[in-house]
Amino acid sequence: MLDLEKVADVLEKAAAYVDAIEAAKQEFIDSSRSKIAAALQEKYEEETGETMDESVLGKLASADVDILATIERLTQRNDSELGSASNIKTASAPVTKKEQVEAADDQFAEFCLNS
Repeated sequence: MLDLEKVADVLEKAAAYVDAIEAAKQEFIDSSRSKIAAALQEKYEEETGETMDESVLGKLASADVDILATIERLTQRNDSELGSASNIKTASAPVTKKEQVEAADDQFAEFCLNS
């Protein structure tokens, strides 16, 4: 026959373990939010010379971590001002009829050789 006190102890220990894992997860999420929000606040102050409103900082601190990470990536990538030349290299599209024919021939040859 099962001892119900032992079963209760095991269930309590399991619940405490799950609670500890959830608390650690939430602590990690909160620290990630605050680090990203602080970095965005610093970037904002560098760019504008003004301090960020507490309401905006509060919204950033409570936002989803994925959203904050996306905003952080966008602010890091966009180092140039709007309207200025980009530092991203792009392939030029063929402009003349001759370039278009050569590009089509190259694409067809590549397709034939790699298929």
